[in-house]
Amino acid sequence: MLTARRQRFIQEYALCGNACEAARRAGYSPKTAHKKGYMLLRIPAIRDGIDKALQDLRKSSVADLQEVQEFLTDVLRGKVPGAKTRDRVAAANILQRRYPVEPAGDNNEVAIIDDICGEDITIK
Repeated sequence: MLTARRQRFIQEYALCGNACEAARRAGYSPKTAHKKGYMLLRIPAIRDGIDKALQDLRKSSVADLQEVQEFLTDVLRGKVPGAKTRDRVAAANILQRRYPVEPAGDNNEVAIIDDICGEDITIK
């Protein structure tokens, strides 16, 4: 079981990445924070706690796919203040690349335009 001070060290280390600073913020003496931070990092339970805290921090700080899609949809629909027309078009393009739409109907024709000879060829 970790003490409250060690749990605080884990949280602070996950935020700043510096053992000495994390030890100071957790309440250890500034005079011994450097040595104490180094010693705390060698304890397996603390290393595991730091790994879990970093993983949780990454999850909360990085947007998932659903959140990105919702934001792009809000931009597209003009719900985001300050979104200009170019932003709405860019959001539409990004969403379309993610979810391509097949053309409706049975029109499978391809038109080839020949600029050199002036003949148009239609392939069905």
